[in-house]
Amino acid sequence: MRALRQDIRFAFRMLRRNPLFTTVTIVTLALGIGANTAIFSVVRGVLLKPLPYFDPAALAVVRVGWDEAGSGRTGDAGHQISEPELYDFRRGNRTVEGIGAYYTTAVNITGSEGDAERIPAGVLTADVFSLLGVDAGIGRPFTADEDQPTAPRVAVLGYDFWRRRYGGDPDILGSDVMINGRPRTVVGIMRPDFKLPEDLSGGARTQVWLPIRFDEENLGGRGGHYLKTVARLKPGATVEQASSDLNAIAQALTEQGHYRVEANFRALLSPLTDEVVGEVRPALLVLFGAVGLVLLIACANVANLMLARAEGRKRELAVRTALGAGRGVLISQLMTESVVLAVGGGVAGVVLAYFGLTALIAVDPASVPRLADVGLDGAVLSYATGVSVLTGLLFGIAPALRSGRVDLQHELKEGGRGTSGGARHHRIQRGLVGIQIAFAVMLVIAATLTIRSFGNLLRIDPGFDPSNVLTMRLSVPAADYPEPSDISGYYERLLDRVRQLPGVREAGAVRSLPLAQSIGDWSIEIEGREERPGEDFDGDWQIVTAGYFEVMRIPLQEGRFLESGDRFDGHQVVIVNEAMADLYWPGESALGKRFRMGGPDKPWLEIVGIVGDIRHNGISGTINSKWYRPHAQFARSVSFTPNAMSLVIRTEADPPALISAARREVRALDPNVPVAAVQTMDEVLSASVAGPRFTMTLLLVFGGVALSLAAIGVYGVISYSISERTHELGLRRALGATAGNVLGMVLRQGMTVAGAGVVMGVLGAFWLTGFMSSLLYDVGARDLVTFVGVPVLLALVALVATMLPATRAVGVEPSVALREE
Repeated sequence: MRALRQDIRFAFRMLRRNPLFTTVTIVTLALGIGANTAIFSVVRGVLLKPLPYFDPAALAVVRVGWDEAGSGRTGDAGHQISEPELYDFRRGNRTVEGIGAYYTTAVNITGSEGDAERIPAGVLTADVFSLLGVDAGIGRPFTADEDQPTAPRVAVLGYDFWRRRYGGDPDILGSDVMINGRPRTVVGIMRPDFKLPEDLSGGARTQVWLPIRFDEENLGGRGGHYLKTVARLKPGATVEQASSDLNAIAQALTEQGHYRVEANFRALLSPLTDEVVGEVRPALLVLFGAVGLVLLIACANVANLMLARAEGRKRELAVRTALGAGRGVLISQLMTESVVLAVGGGVAGVVLAYFGLTALIAVDPASVPRLADVGLDGAVLSYATGVSVLTGLLFGIAPALRSGRVDLQHELKEGGRGTSGGARHHRIQRGLVGIQIAFAVMLVIAATLTIRSFGNLLRIDPGFDPSNVLTMRLSVPAADYPEPSDISGYYERLLDRVRQLPGVREAGAVRSLPLAQSIGDWSIEIEGREERPGEDFDGDWQIVTAGYFEVMRIPLQEGRFLESGDRFDGHQVVIVNEAMADLYWPGESALGKRFRMGGPDKPWLEIVGIVGDIRHNGISGTINSKWYRPHAQFARSVSFTPNAMSLVIRTEADPPALISAARREVRALDPNVPVAAVQTMDEVLSASVAGPRFTMTLLLVFGGVALSLAAIGVYGVISYSISERTHELGLRRALGATAGNVLGMVLRQGMTVAGAGVVMGVLGAFWLTGFMSSLLYDVGARDLVTFVGVPVLLALVALVATMLPATRAVGVEPSVALREE
């Protein structure tokens, strides 16, 4: 221990004597260790840290799938389940303790405590709480009895919401709060850290939870797939066993006639963790591998610095050897210096990681599940410490072993005059540079692929014009607007007022905002057409008001847009997109054709317009058949009119400048209607590519760091080699070598190393990018342009890095060598 303390003190003294070397080394290591620490904290927080529930490994999600022949869709990814399916799976299984169901929405909060506001909410069965293994912090969750339609209306509040709106008043328990215009008794306040599984995926977090209130005797239709699920496996049961169990139930339902045999109706069970983080796992693993390469490049760079420094310390080491220091003592001292440097780099790296994480969370918290909860906890700091020590050993061992072999007689005889380190010494240095270049090639290829993929995403035409469009979400209280005509009348009056505002070109409303809210499908009956076996007529359903298409600049292909005269008791009309027209009426005009929804007692809907296709469920998602119904007429086909709509306003100039005026109009018409989700369509479009942008940005940063370190490594090694070979180069010039001969020799030396590194990097990238296919859009993982362009770029960078010291080699005067000789 005493010897170790002496080694550490001596290491600090030696590092203080060479501040430039120490600073460059610590900064280089800080980049590698900081990047690794930051990404590890994300990987741990997102992928490795257990979900915040009791025994999360036993939690699963149930979905259903089917083959949708004739509709242009597939059911491989799975759908949410319907109310009857929930009860079927609950009753018939032998491997699942329970299956809870929920969906997320938003509710209006009104009352004397503050202005009306709209907040995210969860509507769920009472067993969701018990299946997740969570309890209320104050009071209690609601019970199964309160799930019943006739039970008193209750609510459970989120801790943060309770503190913000109600000041943390414990007397709120047992009191009524106004939710969607109706009183509900507060029975509990959840713990601060409670989140539904849906909340873990990012975005708005639910802050109020309400009973779902199923009527088991009058469940919804089997086509209403809107319920998310939480299932807990019985002790000893596996996901595979539960899947087989539930699929047997699905098969029985098909045999009972609930589903067509051709549909291949099936249950899809997956671990809850996969449901929460499954889509982001490949990206995070690629990023983790990328920062590992950055760290290895930094280690190689520092190892080269250490080798060069060790060459300058040969006389010092020889003197210490002459005074009795053994080889083990020298190696121990040099390794101690390496570890001290690595720890210094680790400390600086943790600081960089802290600021890097802060920037990531501030810029893009919703693009990665659970990212907002990531931080530098004890496990992450332990990881950083371990990486620092391992890094010190990694980059220090080669220089230490090399320096531990001291030619005592030669070094003391030379008296410290600079000599060449020998061919083996140079091979080690060049090998390390080759490794740096190889890793840099791999990272830059990966970054280039993601840049090209992201560029392809940005070039996708969403089908609408997002510029100068302001959006906001509204919902009228059902208690105050009980009739469909009341709801549609409110939006008509509001739109009339908004259209009169200065700077407004057009205004409309839509049920589900493209790229911001998901949309589902609805079965239809086409006039004069019978479904063949395995065929299913359906389409994504959308509800809009007059003015919507004009605001979004969705092109009209045939017919007309919706008009203010398309009212409840008027001629029942519908507009379809090109995909639907081509699917169901190929080779002919769909105008005048009719279909209906909701059953045989509902009116036929005449197609009066065909509009262009737009992207809705994701910018790169499939374009499905879609139909648009007038908001005022929708209740003629079903039993309700949506009270929640997104206002869309096209402005003449800056959309945010209109926010205050639009809010005033909403409040003036009804102060109990809150405004939420205020954003521009440009922001919506940007958010739709947040995930790819997150991956691209980090890979771009890592690739840039790798490229810079590799270039510095090439320059450093060639420059150091020339400084060692000044005597040799001068003699060559004195013996007749031309400047071109010397320049060519140095360039060949540098480019040979670079070429070998580029070849190794291309081979490594060919393997690495095989894991990136799911992250790319419209560009192959082994894209030829990228795999040719990036190596050429790296070769040019290496050429420039070699050329700078090579030109200095040309300037060596023969007289210098002759005088030394």
